[in-house]
Amino acid sequence: VHRLRPNFFGKDGSQVNLRRELIELEEKICRQQQNAESQTRRLVQMMMEPVESKISGIEVRQPLLDWKVSELGMSVQSLRLEFKSLQEWRRAIEIGVQEKFIETVREIKAELSSLVESEFAAQALQRSKAGTYRLPEETPGDC
Repeated sequence: VHRLRPNFFGKDGSQVNLRRELIELEEKICRQQQNAESQTRRLVQMMMEPVESKISGIEVRQPLLDWKVSELGMSVQSLRLEFKSLQEWRRAIEIGVQEKFIETVREIKAELSSLVESEFAAQALQRSKAGTYRLPEETPGDC
């Protein structure tokens, strides 16, 4: 029996209580498990503290960030309306300038035509007084 189970006998040859060793071994494993669980909890807590701190900081700033985003949205909408107004104003000015240009060109043409007619009439009057009235000769480019 000694050769088959040498662990069941002490140094002096007496039988060691197997049950007592199993209980001590179980207690030792339980203590090691509790130590490991305790260390795991401390590590998790140590790792989670900075994360929780950052999350709480973000939660504190969240209303301010929401307000700033809302304010930015309103500013963008205001700028969009202002830009649209400026575009309409620019179009109105362009149309006004274009109309004024067309009107001025018409006035210049009318004045020029009036001057040409009055000059023609003045020349015709001078010729009729001198008795040498002739129609102006047509040149190949005149219409």
